[in-house]
Amino acid sequence: MISAISDVSWMLHWEEDSLCTEGAWLLSSPMMELFSYGLRCSGHADLALAEVNVLITNDVGMIPYNRTYRGFDRTTNILAFPSIAKGDPWIKPPEGPLFLGDLILSQTTAMREALEKEISYEAHGTHLLVHGFLHLLHYDHHTEKEAQEMEHLEKTILAQKGWPDPYEED
Repeated sequence: MISAISDVSWMLHWEEDSLCTEGAWLLSSPMMELFSYGLRCSGHADLALAEVNVLITNDVGMIPYNRTYRGFDRTTNILAFPSIAKGDPWIKPPEGPLFLGDLILSQTTAMREALEKEISYEAHGTHLLVHGFLHLLHYDHHTEKEAQEMEHLEKTILAQKGWPDPYEED
């Protein structure tokens, strides 16, 4: 399924039996609006069109990706694979969107984490997708300074649509 709104189009894929009824929010235009707002907040407003692939899977489906690309033989909540290497120029194609990369979300892990945090799956899943999207734009959290910058952007993007601060302690 391809959906588009202002700046970002995305292709949403899901593995058989991995998208449960709680995942219907992924198909909503507010999620795409968050990606578009994320482009503007992160200094990439000049990208007229961008595209992101999102694969929704479960823990069983996530483990091979995490093993192959990160060397961890366990599941994780989200993986991001930028299509543009850090430091390479962001060259807009003459026609069509600039492909930013792939996101893989484990719905199983995201739902488990939401239960542990006592927040809605929709709120946590949205945060994870925004977090992954920022990784596609080369934001990271290896240092304290990077983490602060990335967290600030996440909070700003999420707050724009009324989502709570994912880092706020109760």
